[in-house]
Amino acid sequence: MKDQIFKYGLFVAGFQIAVTLILYILGPEMMANTWAGISTFVISLGILVYGVIDYRKQNGGFLEFKEAFKLGFLVLMVAAILGVLFNGLLYTVIDPGLPEQLKEIAIENTVRMMEKFGSTEADIDDAVDRIQAQSFTLGAQLTNLLWAVPVNALFAVIIAAFLKKKQPVIFED
Repeated sequence: MKDQIFKYGLFVAGFQIAVTLILYILGPEMMANTWAGISTFVISLGILVYGVIDYRKQNGGFLEFKEAFKLGFLVLMVAAILGVLFNGLLYTVIDPGLPEQLKEIAIENTVRMMEKFGSTEADIDDAVDRIQAQSFTLGAQLTNLLWAVPVNALFAVIIAAFLKKKQPVIFED
């Protein structure tokens, strides 16, 4: 299972990093695009599902829930760790000014959306303050990694529940 964890962890992380780099090249507006983020997330889960199914096939078509959960969770954690390392490099070495650009874009998008929904000035100001307080430091990235643990566990549980397949018990006389 260890080989499968690293193989698919690298696939998921590689995909996410490649998308981030492409979006970075296209401009910070694309990096802040909600649909790009959602699409990347959905495709990443698709890669994970494929990896779990591949592992199940390698094991005769059967996979216990516990094993499916372990595989899914650890693949997501490998990808999360690699993603944090890449983001730390991107935000602190490659382009230290990028976090401020992303905050400004997020503020513009948030204000526009909240105004469209008729939010009060106080609510808009609170939202802007929360965005401005966001940090892109390596420490903040590591804090995000801590939040990834329960989130990844939840997705691993859901995927394991759907992809588990018990081996039938055959009784012989």
